[in-house]
Amino acid sequence: MMSRIVLAVFVVLVANGVRAASTLPQLNVDKSQIAVGGLSAGAFFAVQMHVAYSSEISGAAIFAGGPYDCAKDSEIAALTTCMTALPFGPDVSELVSKTKSAASDGKIDDLSNLQGSHVFLYSGAMDTVVHPKVVQSLETYYRDVLGSNANITTEYSIQSQHCIPTVSSGNACSQLGSPYICNCNYDGAQHALETVFGSLGAKGEQKSENLIEFDQTKYGDMDSISMNDKGYVYVPSACKSGNTECRMFVNFHGCQQTLSNIGTKYMTETGFNDWAESNNIVILYPQVKAELPQKNPGGCFDWWGYNTDKYLYKDGDQMKVVKAMMDSITG
Repeated sequence: MMSRIVLAVFVVLVANGVRAASTLPQLNVDKSQIAVGGLSAGAFFAVQMHVAYSSEISGAAIFAGGPYDCAKDSEIAALTTCMTALPFGPDVSELVSKTKSAASDGKIDDLSNLQGSHVFLYSGAMDTVVHPKVVQSLETYYRDVLGSNANITTEYSIQSQHCIPTVSSGNACSQLGSPYICNCNYDGAQHALETVFGSLGAKGEQKSENLIEFDQTKYGDMDSISMNDKGYVYVPSACKSGNTECRMFVNFHGCQQTLSNIGTKYMTETGFNDWAESNNIVILYPQVKAELPQKNPGGCFDWWGYNTDKYLYKDGDQMKVVKAMMDSITG
């Protein structure tokens, strides 16, 4: 009933098939079924969210991302160790130790919450942006912090470049470039969501009116942290009334996938909304923006500290804002 009332008071505009609303809807979401994911910088950020808020996030789907704290507050390390794996890849043992220290200091949730998490890891065999060794180091990291009963699914064999792989949308699978969505005859969205949530029903078809634009400034000072004034949420038809309990997936775009770069393609062409529509999965799409000339020229989520050195903790600027969005939806 509450979500019906909240939705009823939205000021809704219909433009280009996207509904515009001032605030996020409060929905009936199973709080034990919340997962995160993303591509590249969005994947690194999703790992941060998963580890930092492990008491509230049950899984992660990572496309071309690396271990928590990989960059260690250094843009140089981000561009080398965490992307090219040169001169050497991430030191997983050191990163696990630093993660444990952060948990002991109360900067992130206790790592015991990670046990039972379901994790999907994808690395294109032809990826020249984030080297497959970096993603493999994330697997090693997760196996350490998740323990002996780690639920990890990996896919490293698809001959794709740096992208979200799809069944039929985007560039050729081996092509590097915008919008970083590739036609690989492989449904990355399906495998990601099946891993974090379990078996799915048949694939549905997204409805344009269910993609809602909202005002991100309601959740913080966007200009100061390189986030866009607007974000998006996909609300499946069955989730709108509040009578159906739904799940939630928070999906972070990569660098060069901002609204100014590719419009809404990250939301509409990666396949996630199709699976969400028929499986009652709300998908939150936070948005960042490019900041020229130096701070964040690529429009990336903060995984190396361009805002503050707290970027990877629960009180990190972008972390807090995204968590506030999540809380707004779940109530």
